[in-house]
Amino acid sequence: MFSIAMKKLKMRPADFWELTPFELGLRLEGFAEEKAEHRQELLYLAWHIEAFARQKRLPGLKKILKDSGINKKTRSRLSTEQLMKIAQSKGLKVPMKWR
Repeated sequence: MFSIAMKKLKMRPADFWELTPFELGLRLEGFAEEKAEHRQELLYLAWHIEAFARQKRLPGLKKILKDSGINKKTRSRLSTEQLMKIAQSKGLKVPMKWR
């Protein structure tokens, strides 16, 4: 278990010995989920590469991006004042200089 934590999870020995077995299990589950997601992404990419390779004529990039669900408009970032109002509405204390 120690060698897995050192190699795969890239943990320091001191961090390993401070974890409970439950916490270590959670980290290992997270690692396994991350690897499974990465594998899914690679399969998705490989499928689309092959699908494009089999087409006689590629669709336009705009159509592909439209169909992929990627929005052209990106949400603007919230201002500091908006963030502070959200924090106050959640019951968090906001420093006086930001009010």
